[in-house]
Amino acid sequence: MKKKHLIFIHLLYWALNIFNQFRDEILSEKPSQFFSNEYMLGYSFVFVSIVTFYFNYCFVLPKIFRKRKFLYFIGGICINFFVFILLRYSVEELLYPAIFGFGNYAQGTPFSFYFTDNLYYGSTAIFMSSVIWFLDYSIKMDKENKILQQEKSLAENSLLKSQINPHFIFNTLNNIYSLVNMNSEKSLTAIEKLGDLLRFSSNEITKDFTSLENEIRYVKSYLDLESLRIPNPENIYFSKNIADHNLKIAPMILIPFVENAFKHGDLKKDILEISVKTEGNVLYFYQRNKISSHQKDESSGIGIENVKKRLHLIYSEKHHLNIENNGEFFIIHLSIEL
Repeated sequence: MKKKHLIFIHLLYWALNIFNQFRDEILSEKPSQFFSNEYMLGYSFVFVSIVTFYFNYCFVLPKIFRKRKFLYFIGGICINFFVFILLRYSVEELLYPAIFGFGNYAQGTPFSFYFTDNLYYGSTAIFMSSVIWFLDYSIKMDKENKILQQEKSLAENSLLKSQINPHFIFNTLNNIYSLVNMNSEKSLTAIEKLGDLLRFSSNEITKDFTSLENEIRYVKSYLDLESLRIPNPENIYFSKNIADHNLKIAPMILIPFVENAFKHGDLKKDILEISVKTEGNVLYFYQRNKISSHQKDESSGIGIENVKKRLHLIYSEKHHLNIENNGEFFIIHLSIEL
């Protein structure tokens, strides 16, 4: 929903709400003075309704909806009613009598009656703020899902171009051929790694989520194949400490950073360090590589910007990405709540 449309809905709602609140005074043949008791009580009710409306709209709903748990939802409703009742009581039954000498309810009204009576009056602001928020949220989610699908398709196509292009296949097969020619035991492993890459490219990338084990296996296969073509493969340092390999992750989240290291890194002068570990359901990814002084090809690969967009769309506030480029080293710290 466009911002101007959302603003119009808010203004229309409050215009109707305020008119309904002061309808009797406005339509009366002898309208009350603007500072009469009736108007003052109307002002306070509108004020309390606005505070409750936007407290629910801006704070409660965004917080509890991220949790997606029923108890949080119930707790959020209770907090909204508590804010409405406590604020209205403070204004109309404490502040007004102290300043103007009158309140809304008859003196001696028990708080239990006041509480139950205002459950009805507070429900309108809470219900309408929820309806408008969910309307806006559903439209935003629909738009973000469309963007996510576009980014996912772009990522799939980019990965296929990166891993199944003739240049990559030719270099890999040439390296494997050399290993076979030397009767190296590494040849079978290399063929297996290439098979993993092709299998991932044709199967896993079409899924919304894959197992963390598959994602890490893909990264390791990619590293093993790339190490065949560099003169000092010992400069590739990879470590992992995964407690639960069944955790799910969006495919192709980690590989763009690794691919970027081979495209723009200098593995001859310094090591490529990659670390993957989990603590509970949080994944921690670390990468450090020296930046090459030579410009590399930028036509292949998924791209860091694409990954940033996917992280924002898929994991929203459940991730933290810090990329440091000091001109000498490229350092990545990524954490994702899976």
